[in-house]
Amino acid sequence: MFALNSGVEQGVVAEMTIFSLERAILIESAVKWLTEGVRQALPDEFDILHIDGSEYGSRGMSALPRAAASGEPGRWWGFVSVSSRDAFDVLYNPYTGAAREWIREHLESGAGFIEVCVGVFGDQGDPGAPLVNFNARFDEELPNYSRFGALLGEETLRGRGDIEERLVRAIKWMASSSPVKFLHLSHSNQGGRTELERCLSGIQGNPLVNIPKWPQVLRGYSWIMVIPSGVVDNLGGADALQRTGAFCEIEDMGNGSVWARASDRYREYTPDRVQAVWLALRSALIPGQPRLPMAVPGDPTPHLVYIPEIDPE
Repeated sequence: MFALNSGVEQGVVAEMTIFSLERAILIESAVKWLTEGVRQALPDEFDILHIDGSEYGSRGMSALPRAAASGEPGRWWGFVSVSSRDAFDVLYNPYTGAAREWIREHLESGAGFIEVCVGVFGDQGDPGAPLVNFNARFDEELPNYSRFGALLGEETLRGRGDIEERLVRAIKWMASSSPVKFLHLSHSNQGGRTELERCLSGIQGNPLVNIPKWPQVLRGYSWIMVIPSGVVDNLGGADALQRTGAFCEIEDMGNGSVWARASDRYREYTPDRVQAVWLALRSALIPGQPRLPMAVPGDPTPHLVYIPEIDPE
């Protein structure tokens, strides 16, 4: 057996996979995540996520306004950025009510990536790193899918446990009210892959190949997950998952899918918990023996285990 786990060394990202044959549903779900999803996570701060001195522009700005460089210490700030498939530039706007409609306009015109960044001005009035980022991604290769994400920075994980829990609440709300087919959480350096995919070679580690397999196969396993109904059935049902003891929370999402949480806090997702989750889900995972990528200074090791004696390749 080898265990691949270490303490928190950088941020983590939660990613939800949305599936629909109707693009309008994908767009509406993205707008919902980038507006009401933010409100769910930050209900008290939502209406003050603007930057003094910066004005909304219908086209957007090619750079963040100067006002974003400083502000009243302790005050919340927010901005939205849009990346289009047919342009190299990124457009910005303060996160105001008008900009929220701007999000919809760009999604309807084919934007590939939209991100909302939220933070607090520091003691010296500097914005610092965002506390949390919300995003929506559309891949041309998968026209019936979109991926919604939320990134928690390392500083947020270390010092703002309240933000962690509020974000989990928002993700759970989104998963229960939208066509979310899969949810996983991984370190922020995975490039759109699960931690398992990153450690698999060749086509087995390609998310664009694995995403359409969601009805029967899991792309990975993590601290919190949405497990699709077909996989739940193959694993014996929600009660069978509960009996494994791998999860502190198992909840039916109302459509056959299951919300699964391995520990109360992300920091408590320790090697023994990782192993318990792997043992519970291993028969449903994409095949292949994970291999550690070449170590890079500063990179965290994945939350993975592999026990050849139990699950030989």
